[in-house]
Formats: sequence, structure tokens, C-alpha cells
Amino acid sequence: MSASPIVAESRPVGESRPTGPGLLARGHYLFLALARRLEALLPSDARDQWRSSRAIPKILKLLFCSAAFGLCFWGFFSLLRDERPLVGTPGSDTLVAQIADLNFKVGRDALRRDTASVRYHGDLSQIPKPGNWSHPTYADDLRFPLDREPQDFRLSQCKGLKYGNRVPKTSVVFIFCNEPFETLLRSVHSALNTSPPDLLDEIILVDDGSDRPYIKSREDGGTGLLEDYIALLPKVRLIRTGERSGIVRARLTGINAVKSETFVILDSHIECQPGWLEPLLYPIGSDPSIVTMPHIDGIDKSTLELQKGGVGCTIGLIWNVMEHAYKPEPGVSPADRVLGGPTDYVSSPTMAGGLFAANKEWFLKIGGYDTEMSGWGAENVEFSFRLWQCGGKLLCTECSRVNHMFGGGKHYKTKGGSTSVNRMRTIASWMDQFADLSWHVLGRPKFEEIGNLTRMNKLRKELQCKGFKWFLDNVYPESYVRDFPDDVPYLGPIVNIGTKNCLRQSYRGANGIRTSDCSSALQGNKGIHIYWKKPSYITVENNDETCLVLGKGDKSQPKWDWCSHNVQWTLDLDFISAGNDTR
Repeated sequence: MSASPIVAESRPVGESRPTGPGLLARGHYLFLALARRLEALLPSDARDQWRSSRAIPKILKLLFCSAAFGLCFWGFFSLLRDERPLVGTPGSDTLVAQIADLNFKVGRDALRRDTASVRYHGDLSQIPKPGNWSHPTYADDLRFPLDREPQDFRLSQCKGLKYGNRVPKTSVVFIFCNEPFETLLRSVHSALNTSPPDLLDEIILVDDGSDRPYIKSREDGGTGLLEDYIALLPKVRLIRTGERSGIVRARLTGINAVKSETFVILDSHIECQPGWLEPLLYPIGSDPSIVTMPHIDGIDKSTLELQKGGVGCTIGLIWNVMEHAYKPEPGVSPADRVLGGPTDYVSSPTMAGGLFAANKEWFLKIGGYDTEMSGWGAENVEFSFRLWQCGGKLLCTECSRVNHMFGGGKHYKTKGGSTSVNRMRTIASWMDQFADLSWHVLGRPKFEEIGNLTRMNKLRKELQCKGFKWFLDNVYPESYVRDFPDDVPYLGPIVNIGTKNCLRQSYRGANGIRTSDCSSALQGNKGIHIYWKKPSYITVENNDETCLVLGKGDKSQPKWDWCSHNVQWTLDLDFISAGNDTR
């Protein structure tokens, strides 16, 4: 299947107009067509004379040359015209008229790309200020056009792949709350620019209770700028939740509105790379129980630079119920994670959460999201467990890549403690006897605090979902834990029995170690360490790839660093206490 980008006019249907150099070629084509029509009207003898002389009436030559000159002059003038700065208050009729008059394409037309950037070259005081957002200021954000040329970090083997006609149509769903205007629109333009028009049915924007004037409608006291702008874009519609509902309920609002066979969830601070959509949808076309995710590259939140790297295709779990990217290990990881080719699909235990594709019917069949979760956080881990344990698969391909602004979304304010509640619900619903390990790390909750689990328990029974030990044995064999508590001999603070001080990270650097009074070291359940049976690592509770290792110089100075099979520990319980003996 061709991966050509969408080239759709951002004008009302029926008002599409060709612009720029392409007009000359089209004019020449129309002229030749007209000449052939005139030739066909001639008597046969006159037609033979026309062809033999190869003479075209001078009047037609003159008309063609005049038209070609006029079209070229008009196209060049329109390029200059579209570079004029916009004036007027956001949301005003003057501004809307100028946006409409830009006549920009939402395709990758290099000569006219900058005209797609609705740039305020005038009084910047008219633009809503971003306040203490984690994203760049508007002045920084406006340096880039809204549909800037994407970088292509795919492997060369990916670029020649054809996916045939088995790729299902889809709708892209963006959830946002108080997202900076240009960051949101750059995400939308990116999805339009890089998605084949025959695959993309629509883009659905779900505003989850934003209170910024440029996002709010005029009826709600805002400027209406967002509505005015997206009204000019093809295949884009806006849904408002009315109040802050949290990312789980907002996503469900968008997914329920999808009319396509499949949907794609994207964060509102991303930029898609060429060819991202087809490989994401392809496996779902043959098996609706498959959920796919792209390789996630980065966007620098200070400079907006598109960066290669970020999150790869294998994402695991740390025991405070957070996703954690890791490198597959030969001899331990499933074969598809270590032996596959560069264009093969790779299974992943969990997902990052903000970027994935799924069959709508299958997603809802296995329960969608846990609607008792609030705010955001841990919903991706919960869904990953449920997907695998209830008969589905989570796959990733390096041939689908999307840039993501890590640290974005901090302006998405939600009720305090929602992430903790979501983690506790995940533990209680899916982790069986291994829940005790996570509760040792996070602290055991009062069950009335985590809400009703009846729906999730019923789903698990109806779908005949497998247990968490099956998940560890078959989906995530890289985990240090197969049996609990046998594989975790000690869990808790590491205490010097003589001084009664606890081991913790140093003030001066994340890699250093120090000791301090245990009451402060354990405040907020911090200072928890895990001693694993095999390998005999000592790790911090929130990252089982960060181990206590020996420094390269002075062997007496341990530090926190990447785990190494060359450094394993034996605990001498005559001198230290290693938390709780879990055996």
C-alpha cells in the first residue's frame, strides 16, 4: 500500500483550489485536452491537414502563453501574500477571515508549508500566556510551522514495505486539557499530514474540561479560537466533556464516538513520522485481539527538537506498578524479542499508554478502561495486564514511529491521589498473590479507598482470564520474580544494626549512596530496597534496573547504577537488617 501523505485542502468542501507551480502543469494539460477536442470537431480532411502541418493556430498559442504567465504570476504573488502577519484579537472575525484566506494545504507541500503556521507576528500580548506549563512559551513554540516537515527515523528496511488492502480504516483520538494551542494543533496537523486519506476517517479532539480562553467556546466565555481554527481543517471534530473527567473517562468518550472499525489514541503533544499508521493498523486487520503501539521517539520540551530515541518496543513492569522500558535479554526473553528481523512485530508486556491502536469492538468487549479509575496514571498497566491475561496481545513495530514530548501533560491537573488509587485497583484486580510484593513497596491500602472492584472481578470471570503467574511465566519472563515470596528473600529498608541508620540515595547525586536516620529515610515509604534471590541484586523499589554496584575506582564506595551480573550481594544479617524476611 502506498504511504503517500494526505493532501487535502483546508477549505470548505467544494472550494478546493490548486495553487502554486502545479497550476502551470494543470493549465498545460487542460490546453492540450482543449486542442484535442477542437481537432475532433474538424472534418476528416481538415483534421489530416492539421496533423500533417503540426500547426496550432496562433491565437491558441497566444491564449496559452497569456494564461500560463498569469497563473505563474498569481501563484508567486499568493506565496508572498500568505506570509503576511496575522492581526486582530484571537477569536475575532478579522483573524478567522485571515486564517481562511491563507488557503494553505495540509499536505507536505514544501513551497507553502510556512503558510500553515498561524503565526502572530504582531502584538504578542494578544496571545494567552502559558503560565507555569511544562511546554515552551508561545514565543518559542511559534518558531515552527504547524505542519513542519517530519523527520524519518525508521530503518531503511521499513520504507519499502507494502501492506496490501488488509489495513482497516481508523479514527485518531486526541485527549487534551489546557494544551498549548500550537502544540495541540501541531499534533493534529502531523496526524493529517502523515496519514493516507483512504485510511483516516476522522480525527476526534476531546477537550476534558479546559479552562484556557483560547480553548473554551464563546458560549462558555472563551475566545472560540480553537473551534474557528479546526472548522477549517478536514476530517476534524471537537467533543467537550464539560468538566474535568480524567484521562480514562475522556478517552472512553472519544472511543465511543469513533465510527471506524479501529481507533488510535495519541497524546496531544506528539508529531507522527512518515509511514507511522499502516504498520500500526496492519496486524489488527487480521486479528482484532491484537493491540499495537509505535516506537516512541522524543521531542525536546525546551527547544521542540525532534529527537531519536525515547521508548523502544519492549516495556515491562516495576513493582510500584509503573511501566518501565528495558532491553530484552537473550536466553531469557521470548524469541520474538531477540531473534526477529528489523521489520518484525515484537511483543511487549506493557504499554506506555498514550499511543496505541486497537479494534474498537474488541477493546470494549474486554471492558475498555476501568471506569472507577480517576485522573490519570496506571491505566496503561491495568489495561496491559487485562489484555494479555484475557486473550489478547500487545505488539510493537519499529516501522511505526511517533515523536512524543516527555514531561508534557503536566498541566492536566487531576484530583490528588488518583494515581495511587489507580495503582491499588490494578494490584487488587490482576496481580493475585504477587499483590503482596507491590503492597510491600507502595504500602497496603484500605480497601474502601480504592473503590468497588465488582465490575473488574466479573469481567475476569466471564472472560476466563489467566492468572498473574501465567503473565510472568509467558509474557514477562524477564522479571526477577516467578514465585512470591520465594524469589524475594528480603524487602524493605537496609538498616545498620549498630547505628540504626538506613541506606538511601545521596543528596549530591542520584548515583551516590548515604545513610541517614531511618525515620526520615522511610518517610513516604521511601528508602525501600529489594533483595532478589536470582540474580542476587539489591535494587531500589522504583526501578529494578538500578542496582547497588561497586565503583570503578575505590572498591569501598558502592553506588547506584545499571545492574551488572558481575556484582551480586550476600547479606550478612549479623550486621545489617534487610527489611522484612518475606520467606
